[in-house]
Amino acid sequence: KFTWPPPVTVTSSVINGGTFPEPKRPNVLLSTSPITNTFSPYSQISKSVLDVATRLPMTMESYTYLDGIGQHLLSDKSATQSKLFESYGYFRLTNEMSIQQKGHGDATSLYNIACCCSRLADQNLATSASLLFIHPPAIIPNWIQSKEMCLDASISWLLQGICAGWKNHEHMMVDLDLEIVRSQRFAKFTIAVNLAKSGTL
Repeated sequence: KFTWPPPVTVTSSVINGGTFPEPKRPNVLLSTSPITNTFSPYSQISKSVLDVATRLPMTMESYTYLDGIGQHLLSDKSATQSKLFESYGYFRLTNEMSIQQKGHGDATSLYNIACCCSRLADQNLATSASLLFIHPPAIIPNWIQSKEMCLDASISWLLQGICAGWKNHEHMMVDLDLEIVRSQRFAKFTIAVNLAKSGTL
């Protein structure tokens, strides 16, 4: 069975005056565990996307190249769930490039990830078959199949983008990619717009 929270050792660390027990690493028993997936960084990005990015130099040219592919996929107003999922992956990678180069997320990448999630929320779940046909089930996040979770994800990424420096609140108000988030997460979206407008984060 899966138990949460996991057992901890008696060893502890002191951080800022607080004591936090050092956790014991969970046992991984894939042969008997009902949990089918284990944590693997970026495992939920399409292999085809990762293959494109592999061994690219850490340069602005590479960022622009990956961003351009993501933008091309996202700009297709009839994009399938599979294309939007790939676009999401490209922007995840450009954001990671920013983290590795600058130590923080990239506002534009985070904003575009929010757009991908919003568009995914607007997809008919019947299109999931195309996603499963192209990508192995193990890499497809569960939240992609839930409209509500896609909407929540979009708001979360949008707020991260604002924290990273996104300030174009006027574009947020008219961006068709965010249309469903504006209407179905109105209160939270309004907060995001006001934060971007204030530019105080």
